[in-house]
Amino acid sequence: MKKIFNILFAVCGLVAFSSCDDEVENPYSAGSTISVVSAQMSFSPQASHGSIKFTSVGGTVTVTTPVAWCRPVIDGDSVLVDVDENNSFSSRSTVVVLHNGTDSVQVALIQRGIALSASSDRITSGDAASRKSVLLASNFGVELVSAPDWVNATLASDSLIVDFTENTTGHVRTGYVKFKSGVSTDSVQIVQADFATDIAGNYRLYYNVTVDSTSSIDYFEAELTATTLIIPDFNLSIPVEFDDESKQLVIASGSYVGDYGNKSLFLPFGVESEQLWTQYLTIYTMAASFTYDDVNGTTAPFQGSIMNLQGLEPPAFDCFILRQFSSKEMSEETDEGDMLRLYYPYLRREPAGAAAYVLK
Repeated sequence: MKKIFNILFAVCGLVAFSSCDDEVENPYSAGSTISVVSAQMSFSPQASHGSIKFTSVGGTVTVTTPVAWCRPVIDGDSVLVDVDENNSFSSRSTVVVLHNGTDSVQVALIQRGIALSASSDRITSGDAASRKSVLLASNFGVELVSAPDWVNATLASDSLIVDFTENTTGHVRTGYVKFKSGVSTDSVQIVQADFATDIAGNYRLYYNVTVDSTSSIDYFEAELTATTLIIPDFNLSIPVEFDDESKQLVIASGSYVGDYGNKSLFLPFGVESEQLWTQYLTIYTMAASFTYDDVNGTTAPFQGSIMNLQGLEPPAFDCFILRQFSSKEMSEETDEGDMLRLYYPYLRREPAGAAAYVLK
């Protein structure tokens, strides 16, 4: 019992000692001698200025930062911060550290990277002289790099304006208007054509005979109209649609294209490398964009991709499949297998003024 009373007495004495003088300062409860009042530390890619407002108690305030592209200096009760131009795509960040004796405070700083985008990657026009434009978005300022000699390209406010001259060549004209913002370079494709004048007519439909892109190439003579790609050798008519806005020729999967003997032929698409094909679906398309040069003439490779439900990069179609069916109903029950696969198909027409086709 005596031991217990001795312990209680000691505890009470300790409490009394620790609270006997409210005037004694606890050195561990003192606040920091420096604090930040306000800061402007978010920067555009351009070389620019920011500031930090602080308060301090005694001492001399100094400032440091671990990077060379940021230069802070003390000016009274402020830190003036200069940052160099961020001439890259990536944002960058650092800290500005204010010191006062043993106390310090860190202020985060971020400078955005260059961003450049256009509202469309293609501008199209008919053969008549016309003016078209796309919106440009940049946080740095844009300048033109180059443009074909048959257009006049200018920048105005947030737009790229393209003035097309009249196309009297008899073939499609394609090119690129290139522009840049800092180190970021981008371009918009420009296409000028009228279907009846520059695209419709006779072609060859070229294709590789196997999925190997270096395999031998064969072709069918073909005639293109506004609604049909005609293959006279097999008396086939592939339904097509010409999209005048994009200047692309579009073919839907699973189109009925004609009869061969007592079989009906349909045109699904395939992805040989993945052992995939569109089967009996008609929801997929392959599209061909037309270009022209004086060596290869007019060419239009067909491209498209199959939907991938796993969210991965969709595999690209690599062939037209001429597939046989026992009736004009395309189904698993009437399916009798492939007649022919046309790998990497593309249309080609000889250059203007050429005497004959040259197989490339």
